Amino acid sequence: MTPELTNLIFVVAAIVFAVLLELRPGKKKPMQIKMADPAEYIYPHPEPPEKLQAILQQVPGTGELLYHYTERNNITKSAKYWALEMLEKGFETPGVIQLAGEDLDMDPLAYSALLGTIFRELGFEVQPEVANCAYAASIAEEVLQGQRTVREGFGVLNAAAISSGYDIVFNDFYFAKDYVENLVPWPDEEDPRKPERMDGWMRRYFEAFLAANPKYRSTATAAQN
Repeated sequence: MTPELTNLIFVVAAIVFAVLLELRPGKKKPMQIKMADPAEYIYPHPEPPEKLQAILQQVPGTGELLYHYTERNNITKSAKYWALEMLEKGFETPGVIQLAGEDLDMDPLAYSALLGTIFRELGFEVQPEVANCAYAASIAEEVLQGQRTVREGFGVLNAAAISSGYDIVFNDFYFAKDYVENLVPWPDEEDPRKPERMDGWMRRYFEAFLAANPKYRSTATAAQN
């Protein structure tokens, strides 16, 4: 079964369940809702090249840089900080040295070309699915480390889904957010536990994503397991 078909099945199932709940005769009584296990809807993506994996483990911001490269975004301060961190960790190349000294008004085309040169110097090519998976993993780690809330994390990846034309990696997060916020039939919309349960489900989704794609984890979060 393809990932797209799996997503479609659980979305349709949730809608059907909600419709049947509304059609039940008599007074609606509170009922326990069993939410789907996030791990059931997550699958592994292609592993990153070995040389890229080493950088992902040691240099924060690599996933973000890869994503912005595939989106052809302009240079940012975080890109320069990444270059400095690369030099500190021993990943020194002529391109990395150049990036560390570039100005923020660098021509976007020249910046994109420089990143391409850097990746070749480091010994790997950037594939969009790998880049986006690295970015999603970096956001997941920020959530699990308390640097972002789960809703902020999902918000960032939902925005990435839209800007990337619903890339396969980000699209899963888009469907998952829609599922937990709009399609799960809650017995009582005013239940004060609803936000807590939703946040807990989203957090488990991030955990399951990293568990299914362990090669994208940083050394810091890998050591926590």
